[in-house]
Amino acid sequence: MGFADGFQVSTKDIYFQPPLTNDQFKTIFLKNTSSSKICWKIQTTKPILYRTQPSQGFIKPGQTTKLIIHRLATFETVEAEIHNGEHQFRILYAFAKEHQEIRIETFWGIFAPENARSHHLLVHLEPLILRDKISQGIRVTQCDDNEQGDFDATGFNFVNGSRCHKWNLQCFPADDFAGNNGYISARLQLTTTMRAPITVSGVVQIDGTTVEEFFEVTLTEEGSISFPKLISHKKAKEDFQDSINVSCKATFTVPDTD
Repeated sequence: MGFADGFQVSTKDIYFQPPLTNDQFKTIFLKNTSSSKICWKIQTTKPILYRTQPSQGFIKPGQTTKLIIHRLATFETVEAEIHNGEHQFRILYAFAKEHQEIRIETFWGIFAPENARSHHLLVHLEPLILRDKISQGIRVTQCDDNEQGDFDATGFNFVNGSRCHKWNLQCFPADDFAGNNGYISARLQLTTTMRAPITVSGVVQIDGTTVEEFFEVTLTEEGSISFPKLISHKKAKEDFQDSINVSCKATFTVPDTD
């Protein structure tokens, strides 16, 4: 990305690949196309997570500097911070006076940073698709023993590979809607801490049968999807002697924030 003043940065944004549990490295290039020497330094909003080599320097006219950004492995929940724009870099740069000889260590003590120009880099996660499956079993006898609205459910857990999305599956042996007596139903509950909407698609099915309900929703913060009348009590008792397993396979698609 070029600037009319002669300072060029090879990218406008930085992308890292989830999961973030391993160290990752990205290389960018700084080029001086002006006739003056450029002094630069890089700053980040999250210094505990990022290291840069080098972190400051001079670039002579016509020369290019390679800058390596090292993202440290973390097990903290930071995906949402990245998608919300909280991880950023700022490259400050200024033009040294002609024939000015000064050490980089003292330049920024002489030159006030507020008078410098700047280039901002926003950290993104690469477009990501997550797939997971959850299931919940119920006993056939619960069709007769449970009241309408009673349910068994999976834990409200993180989607595999994410620290932003949670979900659970609720099974209602006696359904949960008035007028739907005599049926088993299900409900999927979803939450995300990402500010950008995500797409969730998949299928809820009763294992061992042809019963399946497909769905696709756009999720912002939280939501639920109901699946009434999945199977009648009569059919369930005919097909199963002991227990019934309801499962959900889903794909969580995080959009590119660029």
